[in-house]
Amino acid sequence: MLVRYCCILLLLVSTAAAGVVGNTDTRPLHLLTLMDFRPFSWCEDGEVKGADQAIIKRLFARIGRPVTLECLPWKRALSMVESGSADGLFAGYRTPERERFADFLAKPLHYSKFKVFVCKSAPFPFEQLTDLHGRRIGLQLGYSVNPQFDAARASGKVDVQEASDTYSGLGMLMNGRVEAFIGGEEAIWYAAHKMRRQDELLMLEQPLHPARPAYLMLSKAAPIDDREQLIDALNQALEQMWQSGEVEAVIDRYVAAD
Repeated sequence: MLVRYCCILLLLVSTAAAGVVGNTDTRPLHLLTLMDFRPFSWCEDGEVKGADQAIIKRLFARIGRPVTLECLPWKRALSMVESGSADGLFAGYRTPERERFADFLAKPLHYSKFKVFVCKSAPFPFEQLTDLHGRRIGLQLGYSVNPQFDAARASGKVDVQEASDTYSGLGMLMNGRVEAFIGGEEAIWYAAHKMRRQDELLMLEQPLHPARPAYLMLSKAAPIDDREQLIDALNQALEQMWQSGEVEAVIDRYVAAD
């Protein structure tokens, strides 16, 4: 009788344990990204391209979880993550507003750094913002650099010439229409390689703001049953990818891609 009771108890415990494992969410996560933020993310013939998507695919392969990727306009993507109609997006800056509706991984997918680029044939010293005063500076349309630069621009201390995109901005620099071009470090090197003019370019060392991390965000409203386990697994895997140099290697490959 005792043996029979123990067998029944063991069966019940085993069934309960199997139920916990069976409840693990293995459906593909639906992640959104930007339409055009090269070299980190862009869409080409409906397919997501870029360094961030390559890192995401490697990251989810490490934890054995399927994932689907889609490009959308940024505001719409944020709205879908907030409502839970998408599981997450990449790569976003961490802000108090976004922390209300999204969980962030411990490590970023990449860092964004705004730098000053000049022609190798016409360099100038740059240690502080006043070194840009009185100069013609190229900047992509709609971009804000930092509060100090924006104030100098508004007061006329810096003569900003706007470019429609990174390629046209570099063209302005190479043609002598501006003395420097400001933008994201990786984005400018990517465009310069595509134009095959990277050897004419010099990046000045001083950044215009501290490196800003950009993260994978997971929607708090999305029905992710194994959220805590998933985030733990992703954090461990991404930490390993940073420690091994895999993340930097992927980014470098996309920056220098022909």
